[in-house]
Amino acid sequence: MPPENFVWSSPAGHDLCRCILRETALGYDPHDYQIEGVCKSLDGVDLFAITPTNSGKTGFYTMYMLVLKAVLQNPSLCPSTAATVPKHPCLLLVCPTIPLQLEMAAKMNELGLITMAINYHTREEALRSRNEELWVTARSTPDIIISGPEQLTSAHFTAALADEKFYNRICGMGIDEVHLMSSWGSNFRKDYQQLGFLKARTRSGHNPWILTTATCKAGAPFDSICNLLGIVSGQYHLIHRSNIRHEIQVLVRELESGVKGDSFPELDWILKSERTTLIFAKSINLGHRLYAYLFRKLPAGNRRQTIRMYNSLNWESHNAETRNLMCGVDGHSPFCRIVIGTDALSVGINMPQCPDVVIIQDTNDGDLDDVLQKMGRAGRNREMVADPRGIVYVPRGSIKAAEKLLRDNRNSSKDTHWAQFLVADCKINAINSAYKNPTADSACWCNSCLDTPPASRPEHCHCSGCMPATPPEPVDAPIAQTAPSTSESSPPTIPTSQHQVKAPKQLRLSRDMRNYALPRFAMLRLRFWRAADQKTVWMLAPDNFLPDRLASEILDRYYLLTTKDALRLLLKPHKHVLPHLDTLWDELQRMGLCFEHMCQEKKAAKAAKAKAKRDAARARYYKT
Repeated sequence: MPPENFVWSSPAGHDLCRCILRETALGYDPHDYQIEGVCKSLDGVDLFAITPTNSGKTGFYTMYMLVLKAVLQNPSLCPSTAATVPKHPCLLLVCPTIPLQLEMAAKMNELGLITMAINYHTREEALRSRNEELWVTARSTPDIIISGPEQLTSAHFTAALADEKFYNRICGMGIDEVHLMSSWGSNFRKDYQQLGFLKARTRSGHNPWILTTATCKAGAPFDSICNLLGIVSGQYHLIHRSNIRHEIQVLVRELESGVKGDSFPELDWILKSERTTLIFAKSINLGHRLYAYLFRKLPAGNRRQTIRMYNSLNWESHNAETRNLMCGVDGHSPFCRIVIGTDALSVGINMPQCPDVVIIQDTNDGDLDDVLQKMGRAGRNREMVADPRGIVYVPRGSIKAAEKLLRDNRNSSKDTHWAQFLVADCKINAINSAYKNPTADSACWCNSCLDTPPASRPEHCHCSGCMPATPPEPVDAPIAQTAPSTSESSPPTIPTSQHQVKAPKQLRLSRDMRNYALPRFAMLRLRFWRAADQKTVWMLAPDNFLPDRLASEILDRYYLLTTKDALRLLLKPHKHVLPHLDTLWDELQRMGLCFEHMCQEKKAAKAAKAKAKRDAARARYYKT
């Protein structure tokens, strides 16, 4: 029996914790840093753990509860802890997305922990099918409650806290992906910033914070999280391990085709390589256009299973089916090889056999936290994936914009980690600098690391900054049923770049002319979209029927489009616009009349201004 002054954060405490966990359904030998963090939580100390993706962050929650339950069942293991914690303890855990909540709840239930995921969907389904309010059931049943920040600021949770039995059960509060408090909390999920008041509303005895993340930048982001949660320096335990997974190759490429269009030939390698790929789009609109382009180029067959979309506008049943297909085995049915998702897929989703993660940025501004979290979805099962990659596509000109930003903000406090990442010669060094990663992690002597040591940094870095440029992928296998070739030469363009010879001034539209034309193109776009057959183009957004990039290109070449054939050649790659050639041509003729009228008005105004200037000069002459 341990002494009365026994503390878990000691060699004897670590040994006892590991011995207890061996008798549970955990199924693996915990990492040394996991034991370290769990023992600090058992001592009632707040824990802040920063470890890489796929390093077992969920274990900080499950092991804590498994040890508590074992001690309560056999108080002789540690009488002091058995006398301190509630008799029926409950851990409150905040998770950012519903898929992550459901996945974590399923894993915890397999370990014998009664876990309940409470969110909008589960509450609605419980009320509809069983006439059950989950927050009422949660007061007495589960060992762990997994929820989002919105639920913990709701009236139903407040009512649960008013129940003395539930109030006394709380033995800890966890926040997974805690870095989102400063990013999502300051933008579209304000409830994250209310979590700091959660500690004041719950019991004071043995109720530690358990905070985990893989991406928390040093400095202001870290300090803001501590301030929001009321964590005082020197009164919490920090575990900080490098968040670099050296087995993942980090690549940065520029997307030449433009993110506002509907053609992405740079991504054709995804179809040719036959590697499982997870594609992240920053918006649902961009995801739809990526899906439509790749869907068209896939060979006929079961295309709807080969490529799928995952976003918040889908039915939850569709997203759940996609999650199941993602976890399949390549070469077996059912299995989904390409998934296009948004931020709803960025944290916590497990796709163990996925070697490639592709991230499409739609603006020059990026979030390094977000990119690293998404890259962490690659190669989570090292036995199934030998060469995982994280590939970031940025808009054309992003790297030059990043260089300019760094030149203009040398003495500014603005966050420039994304710009530094883009321009860095070594992407890995840029990540280490942004997160103040330790030079070397302390060795772990658990059986898992002894059998399968974690990947170490290769002697020669293989990121896109350190390796010479190479073609994206081998293209030995052609894509069946690809779009028709557009080998015809494109019509000449009116040069607009400063590096090109400028066209004569009379061949360029004025700013007023362009401002007049663009809204008319927007009206045409809606007209074309509404006229389309919704049974065949249901997945397409209106932008596909007259993209902004095409509208700008038409205005750039306006005075060169003297015939309908010239316009047809320009529209040939845009199959959703080409059927409306006649309508677009007629609209351009009407615009031409307006442009001519605007030119005449401008000439008349210029002549009137010159006449007024001459009259003023003449008046001054005669006056003198």
